[in-house]
Amino acid sequence: MKTTEILRNWESKDLFFFLKQRKEPCPGIEDSDEKDLLWQVLHSDYPSPEFYLERLEVDMPSEKEFLKEMHGDKKAVNTIIEHEKQMRRIGLLIQELFKRKEEYVDAVADYTLRPDVICRFMLELSDKMVSFLRDAGREEISLDVAGSERDGYAVLEEKGYAAIRRVPAMESEDEREHFTGITLSEEFLDAFREMDTEKLEIQRKQNHLIKRAMIIADAYYDVAPIDVVYRVYGVLCDNEDSMGIKLPPDAFEDELKKKDDFFTIVSYRGRRYYCNGMEDVEINDSTTGEDSYYVAMIEDAEYYSFDYFIPSYAEMTEFLGNGYWPSRKHFRELRDLIQDYYLDEKTMREMEVSMRNMFSAITGMEKSKCDYSMDDVERETDDTFFEIISNLLMGVKSGEIYKENKRITAVVKEPVKRRFRRLLKCCEQEANQCGCFGYTRKEFAALHPEDE
Repeated sequence: MKTTEILRNWESKDLFFFLKQRKEPCPGIEDSDEKDLLWQVLHSDYPSPEFYLERLEVDMPSEKEFLKEMHGDKKAVNTIIEHEKQMRRIGLLIQELFKRKEEYVDAVADYTLRPDVICRFMLELSDKMVSFLRDAGREEISLDVAGSERDGYAVLEEKGYAAIRRVPAMESEDEREHFTGITLSEEFLDAFREMDTEKLEIQRKQNHLIKRAMIIADAYYDVAPIDVVYRVYGVLCDNEDSMGIKLPPDAFEDELKKKDDFFTIVSYRGRRYYCNGMEDVEINDSTTGEDSYYVAMIEDAEYYSFDYFIPSYAEMTEFLGNGYWPSRKHFRELRDLIQDYYLDEKTMREMEVSMRNMFSAITGMEKSKCDYSMDDVERETDDTFFEIISNLLMGVKSGEIYKENKRITAVVKEPVKRRFRRLLKCCEQEANQCGCFGYTRKEFAALHPEDE
């Protein structure tokens, strides 16, 4: 299938989002304020694009008519007129977008098939997806994947490189959306095979190892000397580097600098530090404000003589594969408790729909259908659970986390509340924390009893 054939199945707004997100020209909409306005409008569920288009079909009342309706309140009339003009302005932008859909299809195809774009995409691919693409043909490939197994294939679709056939969640036996087939872009497949060289494979493997080290560093440390991050990288290389491509320390730091979207490397008192979530700023003894937090963390690191915790390879892979530690009993139980809450919510919604349908049978009204699937249960569970994990890693107290989860605590019965509070407290003690230099609170207290 040609890339343009795949992209013609996209909605016009998704083509626009794709280009604007990447700061590419948007056909017919050059003004940046108009792009921002259209972005904001199309991201909203209400009003729909059709609402704005309908405004263009209605003649705008005159100022005289507005004044009569508003009993001569000229200020109110001016506000209404400006609002009407804005509605029509938005309508014209949407009209232009819809009219130029084919130009948007071509613009997205031109971008997504650029060699540098494909190269960057290939560097991010997992081993599993590289293997899949190497074996793929031009015809539709049969699949049967659900849940997180869809992720790698979904990225191909999001980039415009594939069309996916689906069975919606509410039409499948397990109430999960299933991908049942995928057809790849012919141009992408040709480019992939041409660019899939040993040199690029080495770069991809190096990129993969560095990113995995960064994920561990971001989770376990807010701030860490570069040599600590390098030691994490070394543990991964010792177990995963079958090609002998481990970078020396200087080259490793150079590669880190290329990936500085969410962190920066800073010098402080002659040492180099990896700082998570920090803009590229100069820090020194007089640094104040938000950045002084990082100075305090660095000074703590010096005080504790860089006594950082380096996870084992088994612990790293467990965290990298799951986003938490399933082998730790209380974390498993906490996730199960949260999932049970959302399963109960699903049951309640099904009961509500069932009651409405019983009423519909009597009144002749149209029947409803429950649209809360197992995919929704899993997504809601993940969102809640991983927000809690993130807070625990950052050292947020379990009591604060309990208060923040009112959606759960306001509904469940008292025994469940007590269990939820207890599990949060246990997980607080067992989570590796940034403020403890990667140790759990228990381990850090044992190492530094003078701070207790």
